[in-house]
Amino acid sequence: MMPPATSKTVLAVVLETMPAMLVTARYANQCLEFKGAERIAGKSETWLPEIRQLVEECIAKDWVVVIDDRTQSFSDKAMLWNFDRLNEDGRTAMQECLDWYFALQARGALIFPESMNAYIIRSQVEGAMIDFANDDKGRMVYKVDWRKFQSAHRGIMMCIAGAFMEEPMSDRWLNAFFSKETYPEPSPLTKFLRHVDAITTQQTMRLGEDFEARVREREAQKEGKSACRT
Repeated sequence: MMPPATSKTVLAVVLETMPAMLVTARYANQCLEFKGAERIAGKSETWLPEIRQLVEECIAKDWVVVIDDRTQSFSDKAMLWNFDRLNEDGRTAMQECLDWYFALQARGALIFPESMNAYIIRSQVEGAMIDFANDDKGRMVYKVDWRKFQSAHRGIMMCIAGAFMEEPMSDRWLNAFFSKETYPEPSPLTKFLRHVDAITTQQTMRLGEDFEARVREREAQKEGKSACRT
């Protein structure tokens, strides 16, 4: 799958693991730059309304908002994410996220702020949370140490999903497409041709009206002559 050509701003809302977190990233020029990760403190009943409002505001700004929501009940406009979803090839969505992560990391296309250095996922080093393996078909699979895989790591994967794995005809894409006017400003030539067409149409209508008037006049003359003979 080719990287998208258009730039995107992504907000990941991690709700299924504690602590709940917000992770933001910006995709542009085939690089994904993370802007920050913020823990959501307190009880869910206190911050949930604020998160819903934030989601609506970001969607209104045409951000890609990704929420780990198996129930698909949080928002009908966000990209609802399930890491355990099976793809057509039998691998999970998490495996596909990790494919993208390590491919981007290998070519230096992942950029983290200093505040997120502790969350950078490294592999094949002592104590790594990810190990590489191959399945019975020889495909690359990743073994995740879930004890080390924190909410921030999930948010990073969700930002990758929002940047690279959004379906072309997703709800967000369709909402954005149908909410915008798609009628371009006509060119000077188009305006001129429309003007000529309008003049021609008016002239044709006048000629038609003149013709009908002459026909009515001749019919009236015929009726007058007929009356004189009688």
